[in-house]
Amino acid sequence: MTELASLLERHAPLLLGALLALVAVLLAAVLLLALRQRALLHRYRQLLGGPRGQELEDLLLEQARTLQRLEDRVRDLEQALERTVREGLAHVRHVGLVRYQAFPDVGGNLSFSLALLDGTATGAVVTSLWTRSECRLYAKPVVRGTSPQPLSAEEQEALAQALAEAGSPSPAQPLTPRRASR
Repeated sequence: MTELASLLERHAPLLLGALLALVAVLLAAVLLLALRQRALLHRYRQLLGGPRGQELEDLLLEQARTLQRLEDRVRDLEQALERTVREGLAHVRHVGLVRYQAFPDVGGNLSFSLALLDGTATGAVVTSLWTRSECRLYAKPVVRGTSPQPLSAEEQEALAQALAEAGSPSPAQPLTPRRASR
């Protein structure tokens, strides 16, 4: 034991210096940790004490309510779009036009046959026959791409143009809208 005491006595300044250095390093580490804790505490308070003092839970609940309102609005818009598409099937969407010279003594291709079809290939073929003294106008119905009345060659051509523009109609399925290419 005396040997240990004499060893400590001989190296006391060195041991004291090492202990002081160790204390200084530990003190620096404690100060660094205190600064980091203060920064984390500040960030934590900012997170929990959002605008006007709301808590994080209140913010999350408000976000959930906003998301629900947006989902409801999207659902309403989708339903409105479906209604608009259904209603749009009844509007004229496909047109075929053939101009021609109906009579040999009248030039200028002033006569015409015009096919006007909706989204279900239903509509009419309108024909105008122009002569020097008069103009006659005829309309024939079209149901699902065909007419119950006989059509002239020009009327058939106008109907074929409208159907080609729309695609082939199917009695069970309406014509699909053509999408613009990008």
